[in-house]
Amino acid sequence: MSSQTFYASSTCSKCIQPSPHHCPRVHLSKEAQTLLAASRHEKSCPFKTELDDAWSQIDECVKTIASSNGKTICHVQHDLYMGQRLLQSKCSKLSSSGKVILWDLVQENHAEYHELSDDAKASLLKEYEEHKAMKTTGTHISTKSKVNDVTQTLKAIKNELNSLRCWTGAETILYTTHGSTDLLLCGIAFATEDVQDFMESVMNLDNQDLISKMEGFAMSGMCEEATGDPDVKMQWVHYWRNVIQ
Repeated sequence: MSSQTFYASSTCSKCIQPSPHHCPRVHLSKEAQTLLAASRHEKSCPFKTELDDAWSQIDECVKTIASSNGKTICHVQHDLYMGQRLLQSKCSKLSSSGKVILWDLVQENHAEYHELSDDAKASLLKEYEEHKAMKTTGTHISTKSKVNDVTQTLKAIKNELNSLRCWTGAETILYTTHGSTDLLLCGIAFATEDVQDFMESVMNLDNQDLISKMEGFAMSGMCEEATGDPDVKMQWVHYWRNVIQ
């Protein structure tokens, strides 16, 4: 049985994919560039004017709602801003401090209050005024009060930053951590949506890991105070063994 071998004739290789088509670059004259810029400016002016009119109408509505309902302008802006109020779930659970419970408490203590003398009533009123003044302007020395101050302040800041982003498009990132062992505060990270995507996809940073390192750096002075060595360094690998324990 004989076998035959066939060889394909060699041909020059051809490019299967067509070469990219380069569009010719158009060079405009100074007069044409001026006319194009004027046309773009003319088209954008009505859009900006309508936006300004819309914001003016919203401001007028905010003032009207605030004056008619006895609310502050900031309160109405936070609830009305870009439908933020619609995204919040309504609370339908009955509160233990509602009107009915409050009325029952008033009825129970009504007789006892009127049986007090004028001096006792004045003493109670003075004590309440001192307590109210302390709650308003007093220095918060308890850990719970400090944590409440931080969380309430950050909540107000987040509302303002979200409103600023909706108004101007500004993106913001905010990190907060405690700098001493006297404040039992967990690290808090806040970032707008675009910044959050940037940190995760481009910078490849975990917010919780970054806050933990910030916390360790802020408390690095504790290591020097505990060891007495001014040249002590924070070791991130053995952080739990060398610092926590």
